[in-house]
Amino acid sequence: LGSAKRAKFREIVSSAAVAPCNDTVNLLKDLAEEGIQVGCVSFSKNCLWLLEKVGLAHLFRSIVDGQKFAALGLRGKPDADLFYRCAEEMGTQPRRCVAWVSDLTGYGADAFTHFKLTVA
Repeated sequence: LGSAKRAKFREIVSSAAVAPCNDTVNLLKDLAEEGIQVGCVSFSKNCLWLLEKVGLAHLFRSIVDGQKFAALGLRGKPDADLFYRCAEEMGTQPRRCVAWVSDLTGYGADAFTHFKLTVA
């Protein structure tokens, strides 16, 4: 079912005009120019595909998505393994990272304690 859903999603998105928000693109480019690494974390198995489709994948030093989550056997909520893996792939420690999380629901109280800052 998951593969069929993913295929249908990609079919629909492939025929649509999808464009990232200009402010987001500008922020990512500005951070890159300043030498600040940016990673992307998502449970979606479409994440990398979608970032490539809109031409943003190259702006991320690390992309830890649902495909990588499954392949590496990372733990999901309540743990923050995807975020820790992202920091590792960027060659840094979580204590030097800001974790920007769209929704903290389901994460354990101490999931992000090793990060410099967590923004939700």
